[in-house]
Amino acid sequence: MFKARLGLAVVALGMSIASVVMAVAPVEEAEPDALAPATNQVAAPSRDRAMMMLVNKIQAMQQEMQKLRGQLEVQAHDLRLMEQQQRAFYQDLNLRVAKTENSLTKVAEARANAVVAATAIKQAVSAKAAMSEAQPATKIAKKIESANTPKAQYQQAYKLIKGKNYSDAEKALRGFIEAYPRHELTANAHYWLGELLINRGQYDEAIKQFNLVIDQFGNSPKRAAAMLKLGYAYFRKGEFVSARGELGKVKKQYPNSTTARLASARLLDMDKRGL
Repeated sequence: MFKARLGLAVVALGMSIASVVMAVAPVEEAEPDALAPATNQVAAPSRDRAMMMLVNKIQAMQQEMQKLRGQLEVQAHDLRLMEQQQRAFYQDLNLRVAKTENSLTKVAEARANAVVAATAIKQAVSAKAAMSEAQPATKIAKKIESANTPKAQYQQAYKLIKGKNYSDAEKALRGFIEAYPRHELTANAHYWLGELLINRGQYDEAIKQFNLVIDQFGNSPKRAAAMLKLGYAYFRKGEFVSARGELGKVKKQYPNSTTARLASARLLDMDKRGL
């Protein structure tokens, strides 16, 4: 734009010079007469004024050209500055993209390592459990037989849980459930058996035990806890819709309880994680 204006100014200057030159050029006559001296005396001031006008126009044009040249230099400087800023912006953007890609790669590697570690732990626990089940159960059988009442047998199984003897505790709980399917402590036995199964990663079996407490022992003090742990089991299994449903039931059926607060905390954690 400024270059076009500068070109137009030069053209206008040329035209002005040409017009003034033509105006002040002497006119030759074939036959001068006696009036020529007077005419020349009149034409001289006219040529002076024309020359003065030409000088003024030339100066004005020079000033305009200098002004346009200055504006053109400013525009060129601004353009260079914009190019530098744009180059710096894209360099910074490329750096940020590279850092993001590197972070995502590290996260993916960490997740893969976590999956491998979890699989190894699960396999180790399963192998240990299988070895425990293969060993003779004479010792635990003697302990259960020595407890001659249902309550004593249940307490013996519960002590095994507290002592972290989970394999023997599972056997004791299953034996109690088989011997006393409708006892008042059977709901507790189903519940603790479900807890042990969750810890072993056997989520389907744990869900079955918790559902037995909920469906068959509606008046049991363990029913609310069984509903909560049912939601946990679905969560650990990766069935988040079912987990939300069960945890929501806990809040609805047992409001203002500890289990309801735990259910709310897990739901909030799922919301934060987008699950």
